[in-house]
Amino acid sequence: MGKIKYRIFTPFDGVKGWEHEGKTYRLAVGCGIAEGPNGELLACTMTGGDTEPCDDHVMILTRSFDHGRTWSDPEIIVGNENGENGSGGIISVNGQTLFDGKNYLRIARWPAKDTYSVWHYTTGISEDGCRTWGEELPVTKVDGEGLSSGVGNIIRTSKGELLCSGSINQKRPVPLKAGVARLAYAKSEEEALAMEPAREDEEKPSAEFGDWHVKMCCFETNEDFTEFKVRGNLIDNRPLGLCETQIIELKDGSLALLARAEWGGYLWRSDSFDNGYTWTPAYQTDIPNPSSLTTLMRLPDGRIAMFLNPTGGVVGKRGDRKRLAVWVSNDEMKTWYIKEDIVAGEFYLSYPDPRILSDGTICFGYDHNRRGTRYVEIEIEE
Repeated sequence: MGKIKYRIFTPFDGVKGWEHEGKTYRLAVGCGIAEGPNGELLACTMTGGDTEPCDDHVMILTRSFDHGRTWSDPEIIVGNENGENGSGGIISVNGQTLFDGKNYLRIARWPAKDTYSVWHYTTGISEDGCRTWGEELPVTKVDGEGLSSGVGNIIRTSKGELLCSGSINQKRPVPLKAGVARLAYAKSEEEALAMEPAREDEEKPSAEFGDWHVKMCCFETNEDFTEFKVRGNLIDNRPLGLCETQIIELKDGSLALLARAEWGGYLWRSDSFDNGYTWTPAYQTDIPNPSSLTTLMRLPDGRIAMFLNPTGGVVGKRGDRKRLAVWVSNDEMKTWYIKEDIVAGEFYLSYPDPRILSDGTICFGYDHNRRGTRYVEIEIEE
Protein backbone atom coordinates (compact mmCIF):
# COMPACT_ATOMS: atom_id res chain seq x y z
CA MET A 1 0.00 0.00 0.00
CA GLY A 2 1.37 3.40 -0.96
CA LYS A 3 2.02 6.41 1.22
CA ILE A 4 -0.09 8.72 -0.96
CA LYS A 5 -3.86 8.53 -1.28
CA TYR A 6 -5.49 10.34 -4.18
CA ARG A 7 -8.77 11.14 -5.94
CA ILE A 8 -8.96 12.19 -9.60
CA PHE A 9 -11.71 14.19 -11.34
CA THR A 10 -12.13 15.75 -14.83
CA PRO A 11 -12.61 19.54 -15.16
CA PHE A 12 -12.52 19.49 -19.00
CA ASP A 13 -13.22 16.55 -21.31
CA GLY A 14 -11.64 17.23 -24.68
CA VAL A 15 -12.50 13.78 -26.01
CA LYS A 16 -16.15 14.73 -25.72
CA GLY A 17 -15.24 18.26 -26.88
CA TRP A 18 -16.74 21.64 -26.17
CA GLU A 19 -18.87 23.25 -28.88
CA HIS A 20 -18.59 27.03 -28.88
CA GLU A 21 -19.52 29.47 -31.66
CA GLY A 22 -19.26 26.85 -34.38
CA LYS A 23 -15.95 25.41 -33.19
CA THR A 24 -15.16 22.21 -31.32
CA TYR A 25 -12.46 22.62 -28.68
CA ARG A 26 -10.57 19.43 -27.83
CA LEU A 27 -6.95 20.31 -27.09
CA ALA A 28 -5.91 20.58 -23.43
CA VAL A 29 -2.49 21.93 -22.46
CA GLY A 30 -1.82 22.26 -18.74
CA CYS A 31 -4.36 22.55 -15.93
CA GLY A 32 -3.91 25.31 -13.35
CA ILE A 33 -6.04 24.99 -10.21
CA ALA A 34 -7.18 27.98 -8.15
CA GLU A 35 -9.91 28.89 -5.69
CA GLY A 36 -12.31 31.79 -5.77
CA PRO A 37 -13.30 34.00 -2.82
CA ASN A 38 -16.59 32.09 -2.38
CA GLY A 39 -14.84 28.72 -2.01
CA GLU A 40 -15.33 27.46 -5.55
CA LEU A 41 -12.54 25.70 -7.38
CA LEU A 42 -11.32 27.03 -10.71
CA ALA A 43 -9.45 25.07 -13.39
CA CYS A 44 -7.72 26.82 -16.31
CA THR A 45 -6.33 25.18 -19.44
CA MET A 46 -5.19 26.23 -22.89
CA THR A 47 -7.30 24.75 -25.65
CA GLY A 48 -7.84 25.16 -29.36
CA GLY A 49 -7.60 22.93 -32.41
CA ASP A 50 -6.22 19.41 -32.54
CA THR A 51 -2.53 20.32 -32.70
CA GLU A 52 -0.06 22.25 -30.56
CA PRO A 53 0.98 24.86 -31.33
CA CYS A 54 -1.65 26.16 -33.71
CA ASP A 55 -3.08 29.59 -34.46
CA ASP A 56 -6.32 29.42 -32.46
CA HIS A 57 -5.31 28.84 -28.83
CA VAL A 58 -7.42 30.34 -26.05
CA MET A 59 -7.52 29.96 -22.27
CA ILE A 60 -10.68 28.46 -20.75
CA LEU A 61 -11.90 28.14 -17.17
CA THR A 62 -14.28 25.67 -15.52
CA ARG A 63 -15.75 25.84 -12.00
CA SER A 64 -16.54 23.34 -9.26
CA PHE A 65 -18.66 23.89 -6.15
CA ASP A 66 -18.24 20.35 -4.76
CA HIS A 67 -14.46 20.02 -4.37
CA GLY A 68 -13.86 18.91 -7.92
CA ARG A 69 -16.41 16.17 -8.30
CA THR A 70 -18.41 18.05 -10.94
CA TRP A 71 -17.43 20.99 -13.15
CA SER A 72 -19.26 23.71 -15.08
CA ASP A 73 -19.17 24.25 -18.82
CA PRO A 74 -16.05 26.12 -19.97
CA GLU A 75 -15.80 29.88 -20.42
CA ILE A 76 -13.08 31.71 -22.33
CA ILE A 77 -11.03 34.06 -20.15
CA VAL A 78 -8.14 34.82 -22.54
CA GLY A 79 -9.11 34.98 -26.19
CA ASN A 80 -7.25 34.83 -29.48
CA GLU A 81 -6.75 38.41 -30.62
CA ASN A 82 -4.90 40.30 -33.35
CA GLY A 83 -3.26 37.17 -34.66
CA GLU A 84 -1.86 36.17 -31.26
CA ASN A 85 -2.74 33.07 -29.27
CA GLY A 86 -4.14 33.48 -25.78
CA SER A 87 -2.98 31.55 -22.74
CA GLY A 88 -1.96 32.22 -19.14
CA GLY A 89 -3.16 31.14 -15.74
CA ILE A 90 -4.15 32.27 -12.27
CA ILE A 91 -1.03 33.28 -10.35
CA SER A 92 -0.02 31.33 -7.24
CA VAL A 93 2.52 32.16 -4.52
CA ASN A 94 3.83 29.24 -2.47
CA GLY A 95 0.98 27.24 -3.99
CA GLN A 96 -1.80 29.64 -2.94
CA THR A 97 -3.95 31.59 -5.42
CA LEU A 98 -6.24 33.88 -3.39
CA PHE A 99 -4.90 37.18 -2.00
CA ASP A 100 -7.27 39.36 0.07
CA GLY A 101 -10.18 37.93 -1.90
CA LYS A 102 -8.51 38.61 -5.26
CA ASN A 103 -7.27 36.39 -8.05
CA TYR A 104 -4.45 37.58 -10.29
CA LEU A 105 -4.38 36.31 -13.85
CA ARG A 106 -1.16 36.11 -15.83
CA ILE A 107 -2.24 36.77 -19.41
CA ALA A 108 0.13 35.57 -22.13
CA ARG A 109 -0.22 36.30 -25.81
CA TRP A 110 2.19 34.81 -28.31
CA PRO A 111 2.45 34.36 -32.07
CA ALA A 112 2.15 30.70 -33.09
CA LYS A 113 4.82 31.20 -35.76
CA ASP A 114 7.42 31.86 -33.04
CA THR A 115 6.79 28.51 -31.31
CA TYR A 116 6.80 29.61 -27.67
CA SER A 117 9.83 31.86 -28.09
CA VAL A 118 8.17 35.31 -27.99
CA TRP A 119 5.73 36.21 -25.19
CA HIS A 120 3.70 39.33 -24.39
CA TYR A 121 2.36 39.52 -20.83
CA THR A 122 -0.26 41.51 -18.92
CA THR A 123 -1.84 41.01 -15.49
CA GLY A 124 -5.57 40.97 -14.75
CA ILE A 125 -7.18 41.24 -11.29
CA SER A 126 -10.57 39.78 -10.33
CA GLU A 127 -12.54 40.16 -7.10
CA ASP A 128 -15.47 37.92 -8.09
CA GLY A 129 -13.91 34.55 -8.81
CA CYS A 130 -12.73 35.40 -12.33
CA ARG A 131 -16.16 36.35 -13.64
CA THR A 132 -15.03 39.89 -14.40
CA TRP A 133 -11.61 41.47 -14.65
CA GLY A 134 -10.32 44.95 -14.17
CA GLU A 135 -8.30 46.66 -16.83
CA GLU A 136 -5.29 44.63 -17.91
CA LEU A 137 -2.12 45.97 -16.31
CA PRO A 138 1.03 46.11 -18.43
CA VAL A 139 3.87 43.87 -17.30
CA THR A 140 7.37 45.31 -17.46
CA LYS A 141 10.26 42.89 -17.90
CA VAL A 142 13.73 42.85 -19.37
CA ASP A 143 12.48 42.19 -22.89
CA GLY A 144 14.26 44.11 -25.60
CA GLU A 145 15.47 43.59 -29.11
CA GLY A 146 16.26 39.92 -29.66
CA LEU A 147 14.98 38.93 -26.20
CA SER A 148 11.89 37.29 -24.82
CA SER A 149 11.24 35.71 -21.44
CA GLY A 150 9.14 33.13 -19.68
CA VAL A 151 8.08 32.99 -16.04
CA GLY A 152 7.61 30.02 -13.75
CA ASN A 153 6.50 29.59 -10.15
CA ILE A 154 6.53 32.37 -7.56
CA ILE A 155 7.56 32.06 -3.91
CA ARG A 156 7.57 34.45 -0.96
CA THR A 157 10.84 33.91 0.83
CA SER A 158 11.48 33.94 4.57
CA LYS A 159 12.65 37.54 4.08
CA GLY A 160 9.26 38.50 2.62
CA GLU A 161 10.50 38.92 -0.96
CA LEU A 162 8.59 37.69 -4.00
CA LEU A 163 10.92 35.73 -6.28
CA CYS A 164 10.01 33.96 -9.48
CA SER A 165 11.72 31.30 -11.54
CA GLY A 166 12.14 32.17 -15.18
CA SER A 167 14.03 32.04 -18.43
CA ILE A 168 15.39 34.52 -20.93
CA ASN A 169 15.23 33.59 -24.61
CA GLN A 170 17.94 35.23 -26.72
CA LYS A 171 18.04 34.96 -30.51
CA ARG A 172 21.29 33.40 -31.68
CA PRO A 173 23.29 35.21 -34.39
CA VAL A 174 24.16 31.74 -35.70
CA PRO A 175 21.73 28.83 -35.08
CA LEU A 176 22.90 25.48 -33.76
CA LYS A 177 23.14 22.94 -36.56
CA ALA A 178 24.48 19.74 -34.99
CA GLY A 179 22.33 16.78 -33.97
CA VAL A 180 20.80 17.02 -30.52
CA ALA A 181 22.41 13.78 -29.31
CA ARG A 182 25.79 15.53 -29.66
CA LEU A 183 24.66 19.01 -28.64
CA ALA A 184 23.35 17.61 -25.33
CA TYR A 185 26.97 17.03 -24.27
CA ALA A 186 28.29 20.45 -25.32
CA LYS A 187 29.74 22.40 -22.39
CA SER A 188 29.77 25.82 -24.05
CA GLU A 189 28.19 27.81 -26.86
CA GLU A 190 31.51 27.81 -28.70
CA GLU A 191 31.76 24.03 -28.54
CA ALA A 192 28.17 23.63 -29.76
CA LEU A 193 28.64 26.00 -32.70
CA ALA A 194 31.84 24.21 -33.75
CA MET A 195 30.10 20.85 -34.12
CA GLU A 196 29.48 19.42 -37.58
CA PRO A 197 25.92 19.84 -38.93
CA ALA A 198 23.42 17.08 -38.25
CA ARG A 199 23.63 14.02 -40.43
CA GLU A 200 20.55 12.58 -42.11
CA ASP A 201 20.15 10.00 -39.34
CA GLU A 202 20.35 12.59 -36.54
CA GLU A 203 17.57 14.62 -34.94
CA LYS A 204 18.04 18.35 -35.44
CA PRO A 205 17.24 20.91 -32.72
CA SER A 206 13.87 22.62 -33.05
CA ALA A 207 13.81 26.35 -33.81
CA GLU A 208 12.83 26.99 -30.18
CA PHE A 209 16.21 25.69 -28.99
CA GLY A 210 18.40 25.86 -32.09
CA ASP A 211 17.64 29.45 -33.11
CA TRP A 212 17.20 30.69 -29.53
CA HIS A 213 19.40 30.26 -26.46
CA VAL A 214 17.11 29.69 -23.47
CA LYS A 215 18.85 30.83 -20.28
CA MET A 216 17.61 30.07 -16.76
CA CYS A 217 17.18 32.98 -14.33
CA CYS A 218 15.51 34.32 -11.20
CA PHE A 219 13.11 37.28 -11.31
CA GLU A 220 12.10 39.53 -8.47
CA THR A 221 8.50 40.73 -8.74
CA ASN A 222 6.12 43.14 -7.00
CA GLU A 223 2.87 42.70 -5.11
CA ASP A 224 0.59 43.03 -8.15
CA PHE A 225 2.84 40.92 -10.40
CA THR A 226 3.35 43.66 -12.99
CA GLU A 227 7.13 44.00 -12.72
CA PHE A 228 9.63 41.23 -13.32
CA LYS A 229 13.30 42.13 -13.03
CA VAL A 230 16.14 39.66 -13.36
CA ARG A 231 17.96 39.17 -10.09
CA GLY A 232 21.51 37.94 -10.40
CA ASN A 233 23.26 36.41 -13.37
CA LEU A 234 21.73 34.50 -16.24
CA ILE A 235 22.53 30.78 -16.10
CA ASP A 236 23.57 29.97 -19.65
CA ASN A 237 26.20 27.23 -19.48
CA ARG A 238 24.02 24.67 -21.32
CA PRO A 239 23.83 25.45 -25.05
CA LEU A 240 20.61 23.47 -25.60
CA GLY A 241 18.97 25.62 -22.96
CA LEU A 242 17.24 25.43 -19.59
CA CYS A 243 13.51 26.16 -19.53
CA GLU A 244 10.30 25.63 -17.51
CA THR A 245 12.13 26.48 -14.31
CA GLN A 246 11.08 26.12 -10.67
CA ILE A 247 12.42 27.95 -7.61
CA ILE A 248 12.33 26.93 -3.97
CA GLU A 249 13.86 28.27 -0.75
CA LEU A 250 15.61 25.73 1.43
CA LYS A 251 15.61 25.82 5.21
CA ASP A 252 19.19 27.10 5.37
CA GLY A 253 18.08 30.20 3.43
CA SER A 254 19.66 29.16 0.13
CA LEU A 255 17.68 29.07 -3.10
CA ALA A 256 17.55 26.35 -5.73
CA LEU A 257 16.40 26.53 -9.34
CA LEU A 258 15.41 23.35 -11.16
CA ALA A 259 14.97 23.32 -14.93
CA ARG A 260 13.91 21.17 -17.83
CA ALA A 261 16.97 20.51 -19.98
CA GLU A 262 15.76 19.75 -23.50
CA TRP A 263 17.18 16.40 -24.69
CA GLY A 264 19.07 16.31 -21.39
CA GLY A 265 17.59 13.16 -19.85
CA TYR A 266 17.70 14.70 -16.36
CA LEU A 267 16.72 17.87 -14.54
CA TRP A 268 19.41 20.51 -14.12
CA ARG A 269 19.93 22.72 -11.06
CA SER A 270 21.54 25.98 -10.01
CA ASP A 271 21.96 27.30 -6.44
CA SER A 272 22.22 30.70 -4.81
CA PHE A 273 23.54 31.43 -1.33
CA ASP A 274 22.97 35.20 -1.33
CA ASN A 275 19.21 35.63 -1.92
CA GLY A 276 19.48 35.14 -5.67
CA TYR A 277 22.09 37.79 -6.46
CA THR A 278 24.56 35.20 -7.75
CA TRP A 279 23.86 31.73 -9.12
CA THR A 280 26.15 28.75 -9.63
CA PRO A 281 26.63 27.28 -13.12
CA ALA A 282 23.85 24.80 -13.80
CA TYR A 283 24.62 21.14 -13.25
CA GLN A 284 22.90 17.87 -14.05
CA THR A 285 21.02 16.22 -11.18
CA ASP A 286 20.17 12.53 -10.83
CA ILE A 287 16.43 13.21 -11.26
CA PRO A 288 15.30 11.66 -14.58
CA ASN A 289 13.31 13.87 -16.92
CA PRO A 290 11.95 13.24 -20.43
CA SER A 291 12.04 16.96 -21.41
CA SER A 292 8.91 17.97 -19.53
CA LEU A 293 7.84 20.37 -16.79
CA THR A 294 8.55 19.36 -13.19
CA THR A 295 7.06 21.40 -10.34
CA LEU A 296 8.05 21.92 -6.69
CA MET A 297 6.07 22.92 -3.61
CA ARG A 298 6.83 23.17 0.10
CA LEU A 299 4.13 21.28 2.01
CA PRO A 300 2.48 22.74 5.13
CA ASP A 301 4.41 20.27 7.33
CA GLY A 302 7.77 21.44 5.92
CA ARG A 303 8.54 18.63 3.51
CA ILE A 304 9.14 19.32 -0.18
CA ALA A 305 6.97 17.65 -2.83
CA MET A 306 7.97 17.29 -6.47
CA PHE A 307 5.45 16.56 -9.23
CA LEU A 308 7.08 15.01 -12.28
CA ASN A 309 7.26 12.55 -15.13
CA PRO A 310 9.88 10.19 -13.61
CA THR A 311 11.05 8.93 -17.00
CA GLY A 312 13.90 9.80 -19.33
CA GLY A 313 17.38 9.26 -17.94
CA VAL A 314 19.19 9.15 -21.30
CA VAL A 315 21.28 12.19 -22.25
CA GLY A 316 20.61 13.25 -25.83
CA LYS A 317 17.07 11.89 -25.96
CA ARG A 318 13.61 12.91 -24.91
CA GLY A 319 11.55 10.33 -23.04
CA ASP A 320 7.90 9.42 -22.79
CA ARG A 321 5.36 10.99 -20.44
CA LYS A 322 3.50 7.79 -19.60
CA ARG A 323 3.96 8.13 -15.83
CA LEU A 324 3.09 11.02 -13.54
CA ALA A 325 4.44 10.82 -10.01
CA VAL A 326 4.75 12.62 -6.70
CA TRP A 327 8.11 12.45 -4.91
CA VAL A 328 8.58 13.74 -1.35
CA SER A 329 11.77 14.80 0.42
CA ASN A 330 12.26 15.28 4.16
CA ASP A 331 15.91 16.37 3.86
CA GLU A 332 15.69 19.45 1.63
CA MET A 333 15.93 17.63 -1.72
CA LYS A 334 19.03 15.62 -0.88
CA THR A 335 16.98 12.43 -1.24
CA TRP A 336 13.37 11.51 -2.07
CA TYR A 337 12.04 8.93 0.36
CA ILE A 338 8.58 8.74 -1.21
CA LYS A 339 8.37 8.06 -4.96
CA GLU A 340 4.88 7.09 -6.06
CA ASP A 341 3.22 7.07 -9.46
CA ILE A 342 -0.24 8.64 -9.41
CA VAL A 343 -1.12 7.86 -13.05
CA ALA A 344 0.55 5.48 -15.49
CA GLY A 345 -0.43 3.99 -18.83
CA GLU A 346 -0.36 4.54 -22.57
CA PHE A 347 -1.07 8.25 -22.17
CA TYR A 348 0.64 11.62 -22.49
CA LEU A 349 0.66 13.05 -18.95
CA SER A 350 1.91 16.62 -18.66
CA TYR A 351 2.27 19.85 -16.72
CA PRO A 352 1.49 18.96 -13.09
CA ASP A 353 0.64 22.19 -11.25
CA PRO A 354 0.33 21.87 -7.43
CA ARG A 355 -1.68 23.97 -4.99
CA ILE A 356 -2.47 24.26 -1.28
CA LEU A 357 -6.11 25.26 -0.78
CA SER A 358 -7.28 27.42 2.11
CA ASP A 359 -8.71 24.37 3.92
CA GLY A 360 -5.33 22.64 3.74
CA THR A 361 -6.14 20.38 0.81
CA ILE A 362 -3.10 19.50 -1.32
CA CYS A 363 -3.99 19.13 -4.97
CA PHE A 364 -2.65 19.47 -8.49
CA GLY A 365 -3.91 19.69 -12.04
CA TYR A 366 -2.43 18.14 -15.16
CA ASP A 367 -3.36 17.55 -18.78
CA HIS A 368 -4.22 14.02 -19.79
CA ASN A 369 -3.21 12.93 -23.31
CA ARG A 370 -3.69 16.53 -24.55
CA ARG A 371 -7.41 15.73 -24.65
CA GLY A 372 -8.59 16.64 -21.19
CA THR A 373 -7.63 17.98 -17.78
CA ARG A 374 -7.52 16.29 -14.40
CA TYR A 375 -7.89 17.58 -10.85
CA VAL A 376 -6.12 15.43 -8.26
CA GLU A 377 -6.50 15.68 -4.47
CA ILE A 378 -3.76 13.92 -2.53
CA GLU A 379 -3.08 12.96 1.06
CA ILE A 380 0.57 12.25 1.87
CA GLU A 381 1.35 10.03 4.83
CA GLU A 382 2.96 11.99 7.64
